[in-house]
Amino acid sequence: MIWAPDNKMPKAVSDLGFFSLMVALIFILVFTYVSRERYFYFWDNLYYQNSAFHLADTFRTSLPSVIPLVSRTLSYEYNNIFALPLIPLILVFGGSRLGYITSLALVYQLAYAIALGYLASRIFKTTPRPAFWITAFMVIFTPFSWVTTLRGTPDIGGALLLVLALSIYIPDPLLKSYRRIIILGILLGVMVLFRRHFAYPALAFFISLVLYSPKNIYRAGLTAGVSLCFLLVFGRPFLIRALTTNYLVLYSSYMVSPWSVFIYFLTFFGLIVWTLSILGMKYLPRQVNLLALISLFIWIFIVRQPGSQYALHFNFLIILGLVSHLLHHRLRFAGIFMVLFLCVNFFWGLFGYRIGNNILLSAPTPPLVRTDYDQIVQLVAYLRTITTASDPIYVVDSSLIMNDDLLFEADKILNTDGPKLHILISPQVDSRDWLPLQDLLQAEYVVLSQPFQHHLPESKQKVVSVVYTAFMDNWDIAKDFLPLPRTFDLAGGVRLRIYHRIRPTSPEIAEKTAIQISSYVYQ
Repeated sequence: MIWAPDNKMPKAVSDLGFFSLMVALIFILVFTYVSRERYFYFWDNLYYQNSAFHLADTFRTSLPSVIPLVSRTLSYEYNNIFALPLIPLILVFGGSRLGYITSLALVYQLAYAIALGYLASRIFKTTPRPAFWITAFMVIFTPFSWVTTLRGTPDIGGALLLVLALSIYIPDPLLKSYRRIIILGILLGVMVLFRRHFAYPALAFFISLVLYSPKNIYRAGLTAGVSLCFLLVFGRPFLIRALTTNYLVLYSSYMVSPWSVFIYFLTFFGLIVWTLSILGMKYLPRQVNLLALISLFIWIFIVRQPGSQYALHFNFLIILGLVSHLLHHRLRFAGIFMVLFLCVNFFWGLFGYRIGNNILLSAPTPPLVRTDYDQIVQLVAYLRTITTASDPIYVVDSSLIMNDDLLFEADKILNTDGPKLHILISPQVDSRDWLPLQDLLQAEYVVLSQPFQHHLPESKQKVVSVVYTAFMDNWDIAKDFLPLPRTFDLAGGVRLRIYHRIRPTSPEIAEKTAIQISSYVYQ
């Protein structure tokens, strides 16, 4: 057992010891993981870090500007509400990747573990203290609970709010208390505002209220009304954007088949984890299982997007199922086997490497290391020698190996002083972005790799592949550029080449290219 008998140690002392151990483990894990990385972060893996640092800098230099800054971001695609609790720790730890991830883990990962432990203590009432600490440590020792935090995104904060909402709901499933309705509605509203994709678990929550007891429809409506009122008062720009944007259409390029989503979640958690968790679910309250299963159904059959951040919608069910199975298993040998498996799965998930199509253990997400790191350094240095700050650079590639944001951030890291490379923001995704002609017309340099670099199926990134095709097939617009002799060998056998404009594109060629691009993308 990992808890102290009451007759040997006061509860407060043992609880403080367990809490201190959790904090120490978080420090050790984050330091070990991040210190192994050698990477240029980009896209979401860096966006939130930059937002948090910007807010912390604003707090340091102009305190009255913090709240207006956060309010403005409510109308953005991503807001920076998540960064408010991080400010004190960022100011203490400094503006490094390690400092940011440590702050994120101490604020949200730790809080999620404690909140889920509290929920478990409300569910397993005969053994509340063991349930609390086993669950809390289970969060720390399950790799799938860590992925988003170690990648630098704050999605675990949305899962935290979901668990807090469940903790309010479980003791009063019929919502007889209007006070609980108000608190529950506010928590769900904050959850949606915190991370937009948690609107789907919020919807699942309201559906589960009604399915649990059809008589609950009135009180479920009141709860939804409280959430809506909260968003109207505190998140009006966010709500307007959410109600006027069809996100299923906007992100349709990211949608895959239900079967693909099912396989993703199966392999993300691992078959053994799913099996052990399902065996323990029979001891969980019906409300918990109902909410998680509805969330899973909505995501697999309606939203249909794979992603570690979306697995947090039902992470609580997996953890509680594992804890339930452990608490109710009467065979000591089986319990020891489960603990040993969880330890192996933990180290495999965070520091192992995928071998074949292994689905038994959780999908490994080891520290990010670029084997071509030095080539990126040389690429940036070369571009800085052949371009000026006013020369627009168009990056065709859109993959984890090379993309416009990666090159922009690499230049920013490697060259802290002096003018930066003029990296154009290039279109990436068909359902969301624009046609590339205008950007291509102003480009003085084009960065292009072979083979074609994409992070979605090519059919959903035609705004990217059309430029690649234009250069590979030598369209007339490509003849306005000349390939430079220097090439760069990136990871995975990718070879990068730079093209330099030798003459302006004529109006006739531009018009012809516009027709070619439209025909290619919309065919």
